[in-house]
Amino acid sequence: MFTGKLFLPSNLGIRGQTFSFPSFRLSLKQIGISLVDWGLAIAVLYLLLPPSIPLSYFGFAGIYLLAMIAGIVSNVPGGLGVFETVILLLLPSEVTAPAALGSLIAYRGVYYILPLIVAVVLLGLYEINQRLKAHS
Repeated sequence: MFTGKLFLPSNLGIRGQTFSFPSFRLSLKQIGISLVDWGLAIAVLYLLLPPSIPLSYFGFAGIYLLAMIAGIVSNVPGGLGVFETVILLLLPSEVTAPAALGSLIAYRGVYYILPLIVAVVLLGLYEINQRLKAHS
């Protein structure tokens, strides 16, 4: 049976602290969830772009991933500006800049702001529930 120890030991000790690595199975699950997240993020922006875009989903995925890598490498918080610039530069000329920018703003709202709002509402409901339990 595979134990998941390809290159590293199961624990790492630094200054008296012991850190455990996740199992191989858990690592694969995390990678799978990450791939689904990236696929959904790409799909959200792809669907928000004008329908006349002459790119397939997978063609657009390449542009999206290059833009994400540029945003990460730039060290600008959230890749704000860098991500959008790369998308605008790499999209085909059939997509106008105003249409692409509108899609990018809507994408930021759907993929970042909407989950934040949902999380705040759920946290508020949880806190109200906890207060009601404490008073009864």
